[in-house]
Amino acid sequence: MLNFSILNRKINWSCASEVLQRLASRYRDAQTLLTEIRYADTDFKLPSADLGLLSRHPLAQGLLAYRRGVLNEQRAERMLEAIVRIDASGLACLRAGEPSILQLQCLLPESDTRGASIRIVENSRFDRSTLDSFLNVLVDCCGPDYATFLGIVKTISIVRVEAMGELPYFSGCDGDTFGAIHTTYPGDPFVFAETLTHEAAHQWLFLQEEVAELSAESWSGSLWVSPWRADPRPIGGVIHGVFVFSCASLVLSLLADHLEGCSDEATRDRVARRICRLFAQVEVGLGEMDRCPNLTEGGKRIASAAGDRLDSIQERLKPAYLVEARLQCRREQSAKLDKLYQNAKAI
Repeated sequence: MLNFSILNRKINWSCASEVLQRLASRYRDAQTLLTEIRYADTDFKLPSADLGLLSRHPLAQGLLAYRRGVLNEQRAERMLEAIVRIDASGLACLRAGEPSILQLQCLLPESDTRGASIRIVENSRFDRSTLDSFLNVLVDCCGPDYATFLGIVKTISIVRVEAMGELPYFSGCDGDTFGAIHTTYPGDPFVFAETLTHEAAHQWLFLQEEVAELSAESWSGSLWVSPWRADPRPIGGVIHGVFVFSCASLVLSLLADHLEGCSDEATRDRVARRICRLFAQVEVGLGEMDRCPNLTEGGKRIASAAGDRLDSIQERLKPAYLVEARLQCRREQSAKLDKLYQNAKAI
C-alpha cells in the first residue's frame, strides 16, 4: 500500500513493491512503443537514443494511451510532434527526476470533470527559477522521501480554467498522460505545496488502483456526497479526495512551521485556515467511506491511514479555526444531501 506519514518532522514515504512494479511496467510498455515507432520510420528522430529515459515522459505515456485505444488520433499526432521537440533541459529534468515546465495543450484533457475547459497560459510568469525555488523549500522542509514521492510528476503546465466555481485555485492530472499535472498559477510556496502534493498523490493512487481495487465499482455511479464537489460522485472520487488532501494537509502543516518566521501574519492566518478546511473536508470524506459497504481491505487501509494523518496534526491546529471549518463542512454537506433528496423526489 501507500505510506505517507510524519517521522521526525519529515515526510516518511514508501509504497508496496507491486506499485513500483506497476510503474516500471508502464515505462517498459512505453519504451517498447517508442522502439516500434523508431524502427517503423528511420527518418523519425527522437530527441534521445535512451528510450528508457523517454518512456517516463508524459508524452510517451500519452502515445501508449493512444495505442490502448484511450486517446483520439488527433491528440496522439500532436503528442508525436511534441515528443521530438523535447529539449536538453527537459531531458535533464527527466534524468534528475525533477519536473519540467511544459506548456502543451495536448497534455491537457479537453475539460475537467466539472465540464470547464482548460487552456494553456501563454507567457506564464511561472518560470524555472520560481519552480526550483519552491521545490528547494519543499524538499528542505519535508526531506528526501518527499522528493522521491514527488518524482512521479514529470511535467507541470500552467493553465487557466473557464469557471473556478468554489475553488480557491485549480489543479488536475490526466491518467492518460501519466506524470503530467496542470495547475493555475501557484502564487506562493504554500499553494505550490498543496498543488504538487495533491497531484502526485493522485498519480500514486492511480497506480495502486491498477494493482488492486479500493472498492467494488469504484468509478460506477454517482451516489456519494463529496466535500470537494457540488455534484454527487462515485466512491472512487471520495477515496481519492481523502487520500490526496490528507497528504496535502500534512505537508502544509510541516511547511507552515518551517516558514513561520518568513511569513507575514496574513499568510500564516490564511494557511492555518486552509489546513483546518482540508482537515474538516477529509473528516467528511472519511464519513462517506465509512458508510460505503463496498470498500476492499485496501480501501479501508487508505481510510485508516488518512485518519492517522489527521491525528498527527490535530494538536497543531487552531481550535477556533477547526470548529469554524467543521461547521462550514456540515452546512455544505447538509445542503448537498437536501438537494439530492429534492432531486430524488422530483423523479
